[in-house]
Amino acid sequence: MGDSQIRAESFQNKLWKINRYTILATKRAEWAVHTANMTTRDCALFISYDAKSKLDVTAAKFFKKSEKSR
Repeated sequence: MGDSQIRAESFQNKLWKINRYTILATKRAEWAVHTANMTTRDCALFISYDAKSKLDVTAAKFFKKSEKSR
């Protein structure tokens, strides 16, 4: 939301220009769907002024747990 989303959309646009597919998880719980479908070839980037939102921490813990089980 706000400035963070503007920065994320700008970064997304730059990535598209170099042929990198990006998804911004901005609506309701879509972050959970994208998190569950990520592979070892994907990268997650958290952009936030909040620093440690509950949703970001939950997603990061999921990534860490998934990484150990692979």
